[in-house]
Amino acid sequence: MEIFWILLFLLSPVVFGFFAWGCGKKNPAVSQMVAIGGTAVSAVLSVVLLFLFRDGTEIVAGPFLGDAFSFSFGRFRGIYCAVISFGWLLAGLFSVQYFQKHGNKSRFWFFYLLTLTGTLGVFFAGDLVTLFVFFELMSFSSFVWVIHDENTSAFRASRTYMTVTVISGMCLLMGLFLLYHALGTLSVSALPAALLVSSRQHLLFPAGIFLLIGFGAKAGAFPLHIWLPKAHSVSPAPASALLSGLLTKAGIFGLFLMTVSLFRGDFYWGYTLMILGYITMLLGGVRGIFSCQLKETLAWSSVSQLGFILIGCSLVGLMGEHGGMAASGTVLYMLNHSTVKIVLFLCAGVVVANLNKLDLNEIKGIGRGHPFFMLLFLFGACSLCGIPPFAGYTGKTLLHESILEYGELAASQGVFFPTKAAEILFLIGGGCTVAYMAKLFAVLFLDLPPEKQIEKRRLMTPLSFSSIALPAAALLIFGLFSSQTLGLAVSCLPFFSVDFHENVNFFSLENLSGAMISAAIGALVYFLVIRNILYRKTETGKKYLALWPEWLDLETVFYWPVGRSLGFLLTAVCRIVYSLPDWIVLFFSKVFFSPSKPKETAESGDSLAHLVGSVADGVLSFSDRHIRHQNPRKRDLELRLARVHSAFSNTTRRIILNFSFALLMACIGICLTLIYILFFSR
Repeated sequence: MEIFWILLFLLSPVVFGFFAWGCGKKNPAVSQMVAIGGTAVSAVLSVVLLFLFRDGTEIVAGPFLGDAFSFSFGRFRGIYCAVISFGWLLAGLFSVQYFQKHGNKSRFWFFYLLTLTGTLGVFFAGDLVTLFVFFELMSFSSFVWVIHDENTSAFRASRTYMTVTVISGMCLLMGLFLLYHALGTLSVSALPAALLVSSRQHLLFPAGIFLLIGFGAKAGAFPLHIWLPKAHSVSPAPASALLSGLLTKAGIFGLFLMTVSLFRGDFYWGYTLMILGYITMLLGGVRGIFSCQLKETLAWSSVSQLGFILIGCSLVGLMGEHGGMAASGTVLYMLNHSTVKIVLFLCAGVVVANLNKLDLNEIKGIGRGHPFFMLLFLFGACSLCGIPPFAGYTGKTLLHESILEYGELAASQGVFFPTKAAEILFLIGGGCTVAYMAKLFAVLFLDLPPEKQIEKRRLMTPLSFSSIALPAAALLIFGLFSSQTLGLAVSCLPFFSVDFHENVNFFSLENLSGAMISAAIGALVYFLVIRNILYRKTETGKKYLALWPEWLDLETVFYWPVGRSLGFLLTAVCRIVYSLPDWIVLFFSKVFFSPSKPKETAESGDSLAHLVGSVADGVLSFSDRHIRHQNPRKRDLELRLARVHSAFSNTTRRIILNFSFALLMACIGICLTLIYILFFSR
């Protein structure tokens, strides 16, 4: 019975997607209605599944389709699948206004629903093979969102997105190969037991590196975050909301699976995640402060917030059975970030739908005189900054307390951990969040518009307002009822195999002081850096300046030079290997032999060239003797045809050899990998 509901939940978006694509060829409005109806069905089914399996235990359904797939369902998976389904529904409702002037609607809706199936499948996966299949489906189908507008920026961003997707996917697959060789299973529920009896635990380190690259790239972790700001900036606003708020959580979910199942208590894994988390948090915060484009700022904000989540994931692994608070805080922070990004990116969509601009200097003051729009944006901004009484404050407080708790645990175990430095950096990251969100709020609602006044008009339709107001209200409600919200997170803890029964006073002075310190840091950065350095007078008035050097981009500075150098090196090596036999033959022919140049004859061609050429030469010979005896023509057609045939044959042979060589290199690579696994990895 469980498999029926799970398959119905996973496959219904695909069915609606095909209907939406078919209807869109004749009537785009019907296609849109079908797609939104499909997301509504998924939202309803997600609630049904939560009620059917509300005991919180992990239920494994499968294997299915000849042991190819298996699915698992639990409280954490179910809650997040409900968030995903409702997020897709809200973004779809907002798209009614946003896509009024856009093309390629039927294509968008088909891949919109296909990506929904891929994302849900990741969270339902009962084994890592199933997770990999749905992970790749999600990644490749969402590529169409990035390239939707088909302009220069979209093509450039899609190139980066696809490159990262392909490379991370191959790394993920290689990690699964090594993991299966080490443990003999890829079933999520069987991994901890297999780890205890495995004699090849030394393979976990290389497997973990590959898996970290594969999942970390989708999670937006440094240094594989390069796709995220570019993709969010060019994607349609509803797609950006889902890319930032929900698709990145698929990568986080994969890292959670690895942390809980394989690397619980592992010092190196935990500290690697923590270091990457802090770098990601601070880099995203600084770049958000310097950004001068609305969606790009929100994208860098996503990078920074994902750094906070990575820190929480690392604490879950490092604290082991004591990680209940860290797990609860990370779950709440994930839920908050998913909801906040839906609110903020849809607010950005309101700006794009009205002005079709994103530059901060061109959208200044658009929200002046629109109190409801300002209130919605303010709810999202305050929750993202962790300001009480919004939901973000609850999750951030638990993460802050978890850092201090791990410091005490590490000291009791004799493990070095710079607790004070970790706490200060955490608060600085929160201060950066306050600074760039204050900047965006001032741009939209406080600064004067370029024309000194803005036309009084309705920015949102009632449907668009509802799609933003619902998640914005949820942020306030979950923050006000913090105890019940914490209970929701605690119900997800069986997934992490930890318990948490402490009562937390979220509004004590000690906990409030963390939020106050971050707010003070953000205020200082805003007034000292943003208003004095990044916002200056120019000949045309005050403007926000893009002072971050364009060349100081990781993709430009590192990835493309390394990629080109590596491509040149591999090409040179392959060329040498390909030409080596010819060089050997040439060497021996020059040193030991003195071959005479053979007389070129027609025999160098094939029989057909010889026959056709002979007949043609005979006709010319007859013509020269009886018709053109005073001006005879040279009779060498047989030789010419032979030359053409030889040239064509040589060219064809080289093309075939090049393809064969490429296939040979691929086969050699696969064989070397298998040889390593079979004989040298014991």
